[in-house]
Amino acid sequence: MVKNIPVAAGLGGGSADAAAALRLLNRMFGLGLPLERLADLAAVVGADVPACVWSSTCLGQGSARH
Repeated sequence: MVKNIPVAAGLGGGSADAAAALRLLNRMFGLGLPLERLADLAAVVGADVPACVWSSTCLGQGSARH
């Protein structure tokens, strides 16, 4: 896959990569973590990373839980 998102443009390119890495590691190591748990972990990485973990429309409310 080739992305044409400018670096540091605030368009979620890095967040999408982080979410993909979390989902890949979950699958590769057979952890069986549900998306809810992955989203909690993703919130530590960045505020918009959980939305990328879900890969669907999300509504953000309040601050991330840590």
